[in-house]
Amino acid sequence: MAENFRPKPREPTTMIKFLILPIYLFFFHNPGENYFKVDTVNEVNSWMKSLIPDDKPPYYKIRFSGDESELGMIVYPPYSENEFSNTDIEKMIEELLTYKNDTRKCFLKIKCSSNAAYNGNLTHYSLQIEALYIINSLFFDSHTNYSPCPILTDEAGNIAALDGEIVTKAFDAYEKWFIEIKAMGIGNARAAAIDPLKDSGVKWFE
Repeated sequence: MAENFRPKPREPTTMIKFLILPIYLFFFHNPGENYFKVDTVNEVNSWMKSLIPDDKPPYYKIRFSGDESELGMIVYPPYSENEFSNTDIEKMIEELLTYKNDTRKCFLKIKCSSNAAYNGNLTHYSLQIEALYIINSLFFDSHTNYSPCPILTDEAGNIAALDGEIVTKAFDAYEKWFIEIKAMGIGNARAAAIDPLKDSGVKWFE
């Protein structure tokens, strides 16, 4: 009696391999995963007391996904053990611009670098302001020279750290700037220190 014939499995064609590869990359490399997350602080620990803007939680903080360190709650640019490529920075900026209109209260109180001093009544800033501030810290080599405080001001001297017309103008300017720097290349734009708020009528408080 003749043995049953079982054909040898065929190797996938090159075309099938190319079709399978994007599916593999999508499910296993997850290119859509966010760089950032928002942590919520409902209870204040002892180390936080000198950092928070008031005694009225909850507070919120934009930080890297996967980062659970205390340092990640207080430093700019966001704490990471890895270096960022220009491609990383481009994708981070694009993601941070999605925080437009997010008026949740940032965990950190308003604090200026040594390049500026603020003695007004504003105590805290919103996550949309923090998002722009993080963009500055990623894009500029010395971001505290460009934005010493997480406060925006207009030509009349009005200031904003939460929302309103000044913040809207700033976001509109950053969105146009992002299109410009993508076109010229992030590396070239960073080398030229292209100003996101040029000709916008607003600037960072100094």
